Amino acid sequence: MSWSEDMVARAFEARKNELPAEVAAQTKRIILDSIGCMYGAADTKMAAALVTGLPDLGAGEQATLLGQARRAGIEAALLFNGGLLRYLDLNDVQSSERINQPRHGHNSEFLPVVLALAERQDLSGREVVAALSRSFDLATAFTECVTGPSLEERGWNMDLRAAFVVPVVAGQLLGMSEAQIVHAVGISGSRSGVLGILDSDTEENSMAKNLRFPFTALTALYSTFLAKAGVSGPVNVLEGHAGFASSVLAGDFDPAPLSTEYLEHRVLDAILKNFASCFATHGHLTATLALVTEHDIRPDQVERVDVLTTTRGVRHTGQPVRRKPTTKETADHSAFYVQATLIRERRLGPEQYKDGRMKDPEVHELMDRVFIEPDERFDSQYPAAEVRITLKDGRQLTHVAPYALGHRQNPMSDAQIEDKYFGMTVPHVGQERAERMRDLIWRLDELDDLEQLFTLLRGSESRGS
Repeated sequence: MSWSEDMVARAFEARKNELPAEVAAQTKRIILDSIGCMYGAADTKMAAALVTGLPDLGAGEQATLLGQARRAGIEAALLFNGGLLRYLDLNDVQSSERINQPRHGHNSEFLPVVLALAERQDLSGREVVAALSRSFDLATAFTECVTGPSLEERGWNMDLRAAFVVPVVAGQLLGMSEAQIVHAVGISGSRSGVLGILDSDTEENSMAKNLRFPFTALTALYSTFLAKAGVSGPVNVLEGHAGFASSVLAGDFDPAPLSTEYLEHRVLDAILKNFASCFATHGHLTATLALVTEHDIRPDQVERVDVLTTTRGVRHTGQPVRRKPTTKETADHSAFYVQATLIRERRLGPEQYKDGRMKDPEVHELMDRVFIEPDERFDSQYPAAEVRITLKDGRQLTHVAPYALGHRQNPMSDAQIEDKYFGMTVPHVGQERAERMRDLIWRLDELDDLEQLFTLLRGSESRGS
């Protein structure tokens, strides 16, 4: 049995099992949070560009474009909703106790795939919750298979995992057989690579960064439909000669997470974000917010900010290219920008990247006072950090944050998740409709018919109705 056959077989075994209540609840938290993140990006340059660029992609009116009062082909829906979800860098990030490093991605990005197919296939809310939960299991297991240097360190991006996992999730939702899905994995996996330049340590990030996963998922979806129609693919795409393991990883691939009991409800290890920025910054942002709040620090009081954090955090967010960001995608990966903005505004959400804030002289003056260094003691506890703020009166204030808010050891409460969701949805749909969407999502696994939810997500009703 090939490694991809083993992965697919395990996914079918898992499908037979009922989700524990805590797993279903956590999956619905991810869905609520993700819908909020999509709406939070609805009035951005990214949304405008996607609305202009995608209207003719795909056939028919099969899936909802969030907030656009219409359906489109599933291809357009996948790219549009997926691009919105990732734009703010405010959606979840995956952790793993097996490999406690930032190499597992943002698995809520499977949601646009699941929603598009659920709408097309007229599936139930229970099937949506189960499929998204399985996505977390499969995707985390796949990234845990990578041994030695991470995909990022090899010049690739971890979103290429979508090439191998989306066919499994999509194939099951489409009612395909195990054999058909294995061929879909082979077709997709042999055609999809995501270059690291889309999230490089030393390059300016571009809007294309937000489409890494959606584009890979789109290729995977095409591959799945082709396999369903009878097109074959290499069943040993992972371990075969010139396959993924040898060509991309120089053999550093341990299939054990795929071929043993890996289905451990990995959505429970998902981290929900409190700040709209790269998760590498969340430890020191948590520490800074605690200091600024406790001591009522004003920007004009700050002489210097010293950040000690993980080696990867410094490498990824503390390079010279991050000093004066000119794009939103670079700003949310700039330790200097996010620190200065948080000190100035005491929050870091969608609004903190609008209205010329990256050019604000006060922010720039504060950025020049931020310094970041690696500290190996935090490397095993990513993204832990220590922040020392030196004030102009000579006082030095220090705070250590071992766990960022949202971490599985410091989780956000349901009330905090709802506050985040309402903060991003209400400006676009009004309080009443935002509450109706929330209520449907919290009982999603009880819904046989999802049309009411999709109607609300489209914005087909008048605002506030």
